Amino acid sequence: LLYFLALANHQVWSEKDCYHEKELAKIACTKSIAIVGPYVRPRPGDKCCTTVKASDMVCICRKLSKEEERKISAVRLVDVAEDCKKPIPVGSIYASKSVMVYIYFFLKRFECYWDIVE
Repeated sequence: LLYFLALANHQVWSEKDCYHEKELAKIACTKSIAIVGPYVRPRPGDKCCTTVKASDMVCICRKLSKEEERKISAVRLVDVAEDCKKPIPVGSIYASKSVMVYIYFFLKRFECYWDIVE
């Protein structure tokens, strides 16, 4: 039992808290990550990119709640990180977002191919 408690506590200790970073990114990048409307590409040096560069984007993606996922697009969050020159490594996002992001990267990689076929 003592071993189990030590192991459980170690996992909790190592888990990063990025709540403040997530809230700042949600505010600074509202237009870019909103699930509705067109994607607004952030420009290097603007408030959104400055916030993204100072944040742990992998942690932010992992900490998105189901409620937040109704308003924030995980795919657009990945796009924002990439546009701000802080890409999120493929395979680093958990839960429901992982499948969506893998599909997105797959389709994005073969985007040129689809243009030729059509």
